[in-house]
Amino acid sequence: MEESDEVLMVRYARGDGAAFEELFRRYERPTYGFFLRRTGAPERASDLLQDVFLRLHRFRETFQPGRSFSHWFFQIARNVLVDDFRRGFRTLEVGFADGFEPSAPADAEARAGTREELAIALRDLSEEQLAILLAAKGEGVSYLELADAFGKSVDAVKQAASRTLRRLRAGRVTPDAARR
Repeated sequence: MEESDEVLMVRYARGDGAAFEELFRRYERPTYGFFLRRTGAPERASDLLQDVFLRLHRFRETFQPGRSFSHWFFQIARNVLVDDFRRGFRTLEVGFADGFEPSAPADAEARAGTREELAIALRDLSEEQLAILLAAKGEGVSYLELADAFGKSVDAVKQAASRTLRRLRAGRVTPDAARR
């Protein structure tokens, strides 16, 4: 009879490497698919897969017997995805800024000024706002998936994305406004 994921995780937390190998075998493909569907990039999905299993190793002692392993595991996967969106957003700020210019000024100096203002506005957003905006508008992640990842309702996530985008377009992002 095959051992449950929960039993395997408890064994792994106690140092059983074979238990980890079995969990990896069971979860490698579905987790890779989870990341591939959300990123559309095979290399990125592979990197995120590795990160999930590194975190599983790092947090192995926090697993609580009696809880669902798959729920715990995919919460780690969602957190890895959100962290990846945040990192990606920060590295793509200048390129991402072009997509928010309502009308591209003909003058290169004016375009640079607009990008700089937007970059400043983006830095004033909270980590959560950045992640939601990039994931929903830049990566096409569904509001349902984001709601699950952030522990919020779908309506709250939609509202956060919409308000943040409106503020950016209107040029009204300030540190106080971004925290609301």
